[in-house]
Amino acid sequence: MAQRRKSRPLRGPVGSHGSLYVRPNLHPVYGPRRRIITPRRILTVALVLLVAAGGAYTLYGLRGAHKPGATDGSTESSSTASASATKTAGPKGGGGPGAGAGAGATQPGAAKKPASKPDARPTVSIAAVGDICFMDSNHRSLGSAEELLASMKPQLSAADLTLGNLEIALTSGGAAQDKTYTFRAPLSSAEGLAGAGIDVVSIANNHALDYGREQLPAELDALRSAGLTVAGGGLNKKQATSPQTVNRVGARIGVLAFSEITPENFAATDTQPGVAYTRNSAEITAAVAAAKASKSYDYIIVMMHWGVEGDYQNSKRQSTEAHAFIDAGADAVIGSHPHRIQGVEYYKSGLIAYSLGNFVFGTSGLANCQTMLLNFKLTDAGVQTVTVAPVYILRGKPVLADGSDWDKIANIIKTTSAYNGTPVTFKNNVAIFGKK
Repeated sequence: MAQRRKSRPLRGPVGSHGSLYVRPNLHPVYGPRRRIITPRRILTVALVLLVAAGGAYTLYGLRGAHKPGATDGSTESSSTASASATKTAGPKGGGGPGAGAGAGATQPGAAKKPASKPDARPTVSIAAVGDICFMDSNHRSLGSAEELLASMKPQLSAADLTLGNLEIALTSGGAAQDKTYTFRAPLSSAEGLAGAGIDVVSIANNHALDYGREQLPAELDALRSAGLTVAGGGLNKKQATSPQTVNRVGARIGVLAFSEITPENFAATDTQPGVAYTRNSAEITAAVAAAKASKSYDYIIVMMHWGVEGDYQNSKRQSTEAHAFIDAGADAVIGSHPHRIQGVEYYKSGLIAYSLGNFVFGTSGLANCQTMLLNFKLTDAGVQTVTVAPVYILRGKPVLADGSDWDKIANIIKTTSAYNGTPVTFKNNVAIFGKK
């Protein structure tokens, strides 16, 4: 097709109409003779222009109307079209099968969009405490769960998620097992725990079945009815050893709990209720790795009942196991059982608190009364903002420590954490943990 030349104005005066643009290859160059423009000629020119405009729209306009996202009267809505394009695109907006062949293909000369990054995991604040038992060593009740936890309710309720080790059977029935200490409290204690701000309890310990495994189903029902998540125990081994899911502030947290101290007859079996007991740490590591591989959780917390009772210093075994759990995918490992404060350690992007000591406990021994409240944040960049508030147990009831009690507990926290290479400073009555 010959290339069109631009129109140019008609030479010479044309009256009140001004310059009339016409195609020069269709008209001669006009001389001084005046041409009369009649209404009929004006109408003819207008019709020609109108027909030309319609043809241009038919040729080019409809072609553009069928671009992705254009409204052309199609029965497929824009949202459906978008969803269809998303399915074709594949992971992270990349090309899936057939990419580049349809509307989603990059057109020549089009700017390439940078690949979208996965959404960051929400930040979750965590609080954790040690052993909770509502009875003293002489098998006398210390009081109701609500009364015993009242003084710490503001601190326990402040975090998005609060965890504790429930080291007592909740039952009014059953028979005491053949062991030195057997502890139990009413089923109503479940309401007191939840009311105080505790969200997750581990029952993977050596007192959960002090009055027989037959009592456990009723306890599990009571705890869950109160709104608590129960880790480390269940109606069978699979339930006891599986991660329990907690949803908080848009994050899914998986909580696993295991005991290495529990009497073997407390262990859940394929057909009997019980707790998650094993002395084979490889089983725990495998459970953590499976939870991580499932991609069901933003964060994974492991609660462990382990170590040597009465020791302030965590054992080599504890350290080796905790490192393996974090290597397998855990974000934090929280320990109990020694009835003493043991150190806090950063490992890679995770956190290990080897033992939080007691929390509600009926003992008059000074060492048994020294404990702490752990706080930290799970973030997309790893565990951050790790602090500890020294706590003293007064007649079974935990209270924020002060005076000489605070000094002694703060010194234990600093000394035991230094053993694991974790520096500690103190500000506003709390311990702040730095990285190695």
